[in-house]
Amino acid sequence: MAKTVKVRVAGQRWEPRIRKYFADHTDHLVHDPNCSLVIGDTVSLHRLRVSKAVHHVVGELMTPYSVPREERPPIPTPDERLAEYKKHRFQKLYRRSLRNSAAEGNEDAEQKLKDLGLDTAPVAEADKNGKTRLQAGAGKTTIDGKGMSLSRKGQNLPNVAVPGGTPDERAKRDKARVIKLNKQAAENLAEASQKEEQA
Repeated sequence: MAKTVKVRVAGQRWEPRIRKYFADHTDHLVHDPNCSLVIGDTVSLHRLRVSKAVHHVVGELMTPYSVPREERPPIPTPDERLAEYKKHRFQKLYRRSLRNSAAEGNEDAEQKLKDLGLDTAPVAEADKNGKTRLQAGAGKTTIDGKGMSLSRKGQNLPNVAVPGGTPDERAKRDKARVIKLNKQAAENLAEASQKEEQA
């Protein structure tokens, strides 16, 4: 839970059996980008879905506890958070466009990817059973630059994803089934319209 803190929001709970309110609280996991908080601080929260479990971000340090505000890393403002998000997002989009260009055979894009320490687009290869798998290490790099497989056995790819491959047998069956169902529906409509004309 790096850069995440648990914040307790005080509240009350109604107990209908004895018809009284009791002190109750709700705990939230909150994103703390610069690790600025210590136990005992009072903060305000902003809604921002950071991950599946973290739905808030620290908005402001209201009351510091034990460590003065000046001795802590600053809490980023919403504008600073947005600028940081845009920076990371645009870098990701740039890397994606480089990978797409490299997959199309652009040598400049491949060189730029190598300069960034990234692999080029994944390359598919067939195994001994004729199934197509991604090469081990495609699209991933480790710290030492060697490839790392997507999973222990590699990732299966359908035949459709391979350039020049034949369509998958399941796709053929599904297409034939759809044609048959459409034909049956047309026959049912024609039969229903004939019965309606006769009646």
